[in-house]
Amino acid sequence: MKTINKRTILRTAAAVLLMTAVVGCLYFDGINQPEEADANTVIEYDAQLRIQTLTEGTGRLVFAILAPVDWDLASNATLTLSTKNLTAKNHLYEKNGQTPPFTEEITGEVLELMPETEKTPATVESDKLVSGLPEQDKPWAEALELCSEVGIGGNEGLENVPELKWVVWRSKTIFTITDDSDSNDTDNPEINIYATVHIKLKTGMTPSTFYMGYAYTYDQWGFVTKNARHAVEFKKLTVNPKAMPPIIKPSTFRYGDIFAVQFIPFMTGLENAQDVYLCGKAVYNSGQVAEVTERSDKNRMEYISAQQLFERYIYPKEFFGLPADAVIEELRFYFTDATGEIAVHNNASGGYLLEQAAE
Repeated sequence: MKTINKRTILRTAAAVLLMTAVVGCLYFDGINQPEEADANTVIEYDAQLRIQTLTEGTGRLVFAILAPVDWDLASNATLTLSTKNLTAKNHLYEKNGQTPPFTEEITGEVLELMPETEKTPATVESDKLVSGLPEQDKPWAEALELCSEVGIGGNEGLENVPELKWVVWRSKTIFTITDDSDSNDTDNPEINIYATVHIKLKTGMTPSTFYMGYAYTYDQWGFVTKNARHAVEFKKLTVNPKAMPPIIKPSTFRYGDIFAVQFIPFMTGLENAQDVYLCGKAVYNSGQVAEVTERSDKNRMEYISAQQLFERYIYPKEFFGLPADAVIEELRFYFTDATGEIAVHNNASGGYLLEQAAE
């Protein structure tokens, strides 16, 4: 399965300014999807679209994402569309005594889910009639899987890939694009329309590594093999386990109290560890630092099987070996296995910050 990042699209409609039967091109200029994300976390990023206006046409923008089924993107994702340069050719309409199709750019239009009853076109006519392919006259998500130029991309053959599914959205706006490829427009020779699809979604609970898929076209074309009327891109994503922050018992505490630090190892690198150790640092007396990084009985946590968590009661001054009159300003903790090679923290300096109650 090959990754595709450049596709062309021909949109048929009544010519407005000239009658050139030239294919318009669709591109992804970039998708700033992160390479890594935590499980059960909301992430936001943008897909940059570029459309060369080399033909006449109308249609709704169709945008699709390939992601794990258990992410339930239909319920947990929001996509918004904004455009640039959509009104750049309005002066050409006005010179011909015509009303421009758009008087302002689109900003933040929320894309709607493609209705399940909607199907891809049964035929597509460009330089030749295309019909009878498996991906034609099918529900949109199914068509994406059937199109040999889309499918599931680089996920084919990978081990431990979660079950994946295409989810499809469309614009509410019906776009009218005018071919200006031969207009000699000295006022604005730019023939590209740009769009940004802002993507907000929530990752699932299961750690995994796979390729997210992205595709777009217009609803009058669909995703048709060898007809080059769409843009497709796949980007690798690693979903990391997300540890819950430490639980403090009692939940209201002061740094001078005795309290319990609890750690739930589920879906972390310590999920199968026999022993877990509480490590961390204390900042005291105007910036002095004391750390516990070794593993010993002093900081080995007790496993509470009924609650499936590890627990350690501490008196911070004693735990960190501080003077009796020390004033603690900050406490941070993290958790390791017996070797110290596997650690769970929040990537902050010294680990999870424990904030005491106000005076």
